[in-house]
Amino acid sequence: MKNILKIIATLFVVFGIYGCSDNIGKITTVTEVSEKVNMRGYTTYQTITSKEGIVHNSKGAFVPKNYTTADADIQSFIKAELSNRGKKEVQSNPDFYAAYAVGVGVESIKEKCNNQSKVMLTDISSATLVLVFIDAKTGSIIWKSTASGQTYKDLSLEKRRGRIATAIKKMMKNI
Repeated sequence: MKNILKIIATLFVVFGIYGCSDNIGKITTVTEVSEKVNMRGYTTYQTITSKEGIVHNSKGAFVPKNYTTADADIQSFIKAELSNRGKKEVQSNPDFYAAYAVGVGVESIKEKCNNQSKVMLTDISSATLVLVFIDAKTGSIIWKSTASGQTYKDLSLEKRRGRIATAIKKMMKNI
């Protein structure tokens, strides 16, 4: 279990937790599948969660205080997408483990023009969701995907959930 969480931490370093998103609303995904793996052969999975849930940056979390169900929503959307693809969640002896982590931060910088057409630099918040599938027998990563996008302070809870659901759907598009 500790090794799997170390793998997820390593993926954050490899893919980067924070990034700029040029288009408002755009969610960028990157997915990689092992060449030797046929996901159709994997039918059962077990979700691995960590105590930390959402990873916070050094300046503090950008997750709104009124969005306390973020972890539960992410798990629910992952479960729904896997179910839609014929994968069944089990509590023991899975074919693969599904693990995720979220990084939320305010370190990204974006240029914008003010009313006098002067270019200004401003902090923007971005989030990255990393989803990893790990072969239960070998411990090898068989599939991984990241979704990154800008976060918005004034977005309603339903729209936040919608963006997360869209990101997860987009990540699992080719499973």
